[in-house]
Amino acid sequence: MKAWATVSDWLSISGCVLCDEIRNANPLSLRLGLYTTNSDKIILESEHFVLVRDISPLVPGHLLLLTKDHYCSFAEVPCSMLSEFLDVRNRSISYLADAYAAPLLFEHGSSRTAPSGGACIEHAHIHLLPISAPIEEWLEEVGEVTPGSLVSLQPDISENYLWYRKQDGSEYCVRRFHQPIPSQFIRRVLAGHLNIQEWNWKTMLVRIHVQPREGEL
Repeated sequence: MKAWATVSDWLSISGCVLCDEIRNANPLSLRLGLYTTNSDKIILESEHFVLVRDISPLVPGHLLLLTKDHYCSFAEVPCSMLSEFLDVRNRSISYLADAYAAPLLFEHGSSRTAPSGGACIEHAHIHLLPISAPIEEWLEEVGEVTPGSLVSLQPDISENYLWYRKQDGSEYCVRRFHQPIPSQFIRRVLAGHLNIQEWNWKTMLVRIHVQPREGEL
């Protein structure tokens, strides 16, 4: 096995794991042998969006809806693409509802001026999981939760946010935080809710495939 200089080098060739996956540029999923071809991981796609399987799923049916171009969050997506986005999002929800169960959706939204916002990868991606969970209660612990659609945030890249969509279609946002948001916040609380010990997708993959340097994750 190649001795990678850092874990970050191992995770991504270009600097963005999701760009690697979308462009099929020596993506992590293929290097790990998770898929035979790039098309194996794609569920559906449109001109600007793609629905793929999460490479470290919390539950069966855990999917990611991504922008094909590199945007920090869905709040940065141009208004001209909103109709296409809503169509792909609705088709993604229908796919999971038919294959598993009605999904919940969430995004850790990052801005270019204040990156992170709890996001582990600063490339616009929405998680879809076919489970029920009281995420809005967890969001109240870290910030001011208000009803608000993801579309209503666009175009706005000036601040970080957390966004959540319940199975009934109601949507919530947190834009004013009481405290700093830890990386992968919603993955953390969902894992605890589901009694899953491992919530960090990087740690899980690294433990299986490579020994990281201390402090890399």
